[in-house]
Amino acid sequence: MFQQEYQEHPMRNKHLLTKGLQAKLLRAGAENSNDPDAMPIVKFVTKGGEFTWLISEMLDDGTLWGVCDLGCGRVEFGTVSLRDLTLSEQLGLPVKRDRHFTATQTLMEYWEEGLVRFAL
Repeated sequence: MFQQEYQEHPMRNKHLLTKGLQAKLLRAGAENSNDPDAMPIVKFVTKGGEFTWLISEMLDDGTLWGVCDLGCGRVEFGTVSLRDLTLSEQLGLPVKRDRHFTATQTLMEYWEEGLVRFAL
């Protein structure tokens, strides 16, 4: 379902995911099944950096999984919808992909670090 929506409206999510990143996340989603020891593939942040998502996989419906920091001092594993990230811009909270992000740790290691620093 998500793949069809993405193909029908490629500009909707283009600034968040390239087709290559989408394919990599979908492969990981089929293989990893919420593996905390997976390496994140993509990092999303809000314009001011208040919210951060380190994502390692995506399901066909656009559900992303990884480590999330929603700016309240609690770093947690969880899901977020790619559609919701895209729509958040309309609510005045633009989300961007960190194009310079390269994972150096597993999700678990980022999570543990976030617990100490209270932020990703």
